[in-house]
Amino acid sequence: MTEYPVPIEFFNEDKVPDWLEVTIIAPAHLFPLLEKFFHLNTRCGVVRYSEQGLISDCAQTFVARIPYSTDPDDVLKKLDAYLGLLEDKYYLDTSIFLETRYIHNGRDVFTAFQVSPRFTVIPKWEDTSLPDDTVIRLNPGRVFGTGQHPSTLLCLRVLEEIEDKGFFADSPTVLDVGTGTGILSIAAAKLGSGAVLALEVDEEAAGIAGENVFLNRLEHRIEVSLTPLSEIEGSFRLITANLTASVALYLADDICRRLMPDGFLILSGIRHAQSEAMVARYTGRNLKLVKLYKDGSWAGCLFTR
Repeated sequence: MTEYPVPIEFFNEDKVPDWLEVTIIAPAHLFPLLEKFFHLNTRCGVVRYSEQGLISDCAQTFVARIPYSTDPDDVLKKLDAYLGLLEDKYYLDTSIFLETRYIHNGRDVFTAFQVSPRFTVIPKWEDTSLPDDTVIRLNPGRVFGTGQHPSTLLCLRVLEEIEDKGFFADSPTVLDVGTGTGILSIAAAKLGSGAVLALEVDEEAAGIAGENVFLNRLEHRIEVSLTPLSEIEGSFRLITANLTASVALYLADDICRRLMPDGFLILSGIRHAQSEAMVARYTGRNLKLVKLYKDGSWAGCLFTR
């Protein structure tokens, strides 16, 4: 059972959440079942479906809001069990991906938090006196990647490990596949990378990522693009890919073709139980596994060519 604790330390009397927003990345054919679950278990309404997911008919976005007055923790426990039943019943090749965020007056209920030994995430509406090279300013919008999910934490952890070994000393080029909020692109740039190409297929996410790049004054280093990965030319010293497992498996050929010799690929967004299949897929394309990381039930991989 996955636990989604309420971040009580972020709350005060003037900042009690109105909603718990739940974002689920799952095959689109399950959306009617998810909608039925929320209508039966809460007084919430579905906020939106994405018109185009990362891969059509493979991984699309479903968003719902649970009123905080209806005990969202209880709903999440039921939802977690229900998602497990759907995975078993429909023989899905990847776990359904879920992220939560608490919202008050249309704004995420969180304050600055240290996301890694190096970086602190600062919501765009807060001021800070911290050194700029240790701060990642974010407007999260309704986009995955605020730094609170284990898959994002794993990627940041690996980025800092390779930085400690001098990888960024020669300003390597970076490709960020599925950039979301742009957090990994921003972190790579602040660690010393060269040009960063941040790819996103969702227009709303690309807009949020572009805003976050501007908030961090990195528009001269990071380009946010809606260009499909298959149409990207050239190769990169570092590729980051925080994706669902089905998308990572699907994109394996395109990702591997764009990794330079002696470059690194950071791959995350997969359950630990799926890591063996993921390692097999990528090592079967002439990559070498450097290290397998684990955070609870989530896993991340560092590959090289």
